[in-house]
Amino acid sequence: MSTIVCPHCQAENPPEAAFCEACGKAVPQTTDGPRIVEGNQLAVTSSGRAVQADLLHKAARRAATPLIVLGVLQIAIGIALFLINRNSDDADVVAAAPIMLAILSLIGVLFLGLGLWARKNPLPASIVGLVVYCTLIVAGALLNPATIIQGILIKIIIILVLVRSVGAGLKYKKLKAQTVYGADAPAAD
Repeated sequence: MSTIVCPHCQAENPPEAAFCEACGKAVPQTTDGPRIVEGNQLAVTSSGRAVQADLLHKAARRAATPLIVLGVLQIAIGIALFLINRNSDDADVVAAAPIMLAILSLIGVLFLGLGLWARKNPLPASIVGLVVYCTLIVAGALLNPATIIQGILIKIIIILVLVRSVGAGLKYKKLKAQTVYGADAPAAD
């Protein structure tokens, strides 16, 4: 015969008990109620998995916003620097302005493409975006070490958002594998 464990004091009670014999608080009568899913747990029912997959997919798709914002900022900064530098007194700066515009525009288009890709497939787009963004930060630091400090707060925020979206994409992939192949199937790693 099974017993009911009091959720308040962990004392064992007979199955017909409505209140804990040790602390006097109410004990659960059935275990058929909804199960709260926490942390890295996955839902058991198909409707629960569908809700969880939808929430996880929305969380992972948040990677698209910072990637698109990065793309727009790169292009906008490229245009602004071009407009400022084309009227410079230094001939080298004037000659470098179109090259700088082209490079920043290409980087911007890359991030815009990653943002669009993240709407359909958030995990690889987030990983590629994170790698590209970190590579650009390192390359900028190698060319000019002063750029490490410039905009450090924004750099950290963007990296944290991309890292969180990679984690959500991994969990989404695991849940999707269970949803497609059934709850008993091993999840894809």
